[in-house]
Amino acid sequence: ADADADADTDLSFEPLRDDSSAQCAVHQGSVFAVAVHPSAPVAITGGEDDRAYLWSLVTGEVAAELGGHDDSVSCVAFNRGGDLAACGSMDGQIRVWNTAAVITGSSGGTAGGTATTTTTSSSSSAAEPVVTLACDDDMPWIAWHPVANFVVAGTVGGPVYMWDVPGGNMKFFGGHVDSVTCGAWAPSGRTFATASDDGTCIVWSPRNQEALQKFGPTTASFHDNPEAGLTALAWHPDSIILATAASDGSLCLLQTKAGKVVGRLQGHSDAVEDLAFSACSPTLLASASLDGTLRVFDVASQTMVHQCKPPSPDTAALGLVRVRWLGTSSYCVTAGLAGIVFVWEARRGDCITELHGHSNHILDLAVIRRGAGTSSGGGDGGDGGDEDDQATGRFAVASCGDDGASLVFNLEL
Repeated sequence: ADADADADTDLSFEPLRDDSSAQCAVHQGSVFAVAVHPSAPVAITGGEDDRAYLWSLVTGEVAAELGGHDDSVSCVAFNRGGDLAACGSMDGQIRVWNTAAVITGSSGGTAGGTATTTTTSSSSSAAEPVVTLACDDDMPWIAWHPVANFVVAGTVGGPVYMWDVPGGNMKFFGGHVDSVTCGAWAPSGRTFATASDDGTCIVWSPRNQEALQKFGPTTASFHDNPEAGLTALAWHPDSIILATAASDGSLCLLQTKAGKVVGRLQGHSDAVEDLAFSACSPTLLASASLDGTLRVFDVASQTMVHQCKPPSPDTAALGLVRVRWLGTSSYCVTAGLAGIVFVWEARRGDCITELHGHSNHILDLAVIRRGAGTSSGGGDGGDGGDEDDQATGRFAVASCGDDGASLVFNLEL
């Protein structure tokens, strides 16, 4: 991909301060995606420079370059065990790497520590290529199965594909007629869902390779505007309720077994870019929008409990593109066009701190628990580690963006 920026469209700014504990600035151009290892203090990032890198969250040093792509690396992900890393590109390929040996040799320490900015990868070692999966279309996202080594990917053209790894056997899922903007496995792993610019959401059976439910403009009480594409989805922890969001700011709650819309949530005035259900009780749904707000909904009562705006008038109008919950706590983080990570106590609706360091838009976030790589480690607040770590706020956040930087922020909540 062409990483040269037009000076007339340079939106960079000087950050108020640098709160990061580690930085990796090896990419040449925007960094589109970041994922963290489920148990080690290691991240993958993919960028506009057609490259992906594996690097330390402690020092920022590059452990390996995951190369071979001919276009931007738009999505990255670790499998559940963390031994395999998948990198999806706009060149229509997913390259899967065995990173176990590299991570074992480079992941000493815990998330946090002294900041080190890395700008070259001359000292990096090689990861082992496992398989290359091809579909000859741009891929906006990829998702590993929550347990098994299966990868699902959505494409700009509309098809959805699933492969087994390392076998590389492919299954085709046809049903969308426009770009498949997002997708996710149900926590149970028995189904996955995809959503599209064509205004439809489909719940799939991976085993039978068929649509179990399809929601669209003709579905009663679904999103009103048939011209509004779907922009985000998220599964409830019960693997039955699915939330969808659209470019007009509307949200729906779907009962996927009955095939019915069971709730509609209003409030946003612009596209919702991300959705996430909490693991705390009661279950909350968080939505991040280009209207600059985070909205928090009580799922049981289907009511909005908080409309959260960044405290500064200069940043309140700038869109949010990511929201992530911190383990089983009631805290979440958002980020977007302001280049700031905002930390929220969702039950109160309070912004408790801002994390600065980026000099342009933030494009992606991943959450890690403090102590990753020890007995209490784990990425994205997932399985593993003790319950105290997941609920008490001992977390860090990895972020990446248009400034070409990937930063790590420590949180002591």
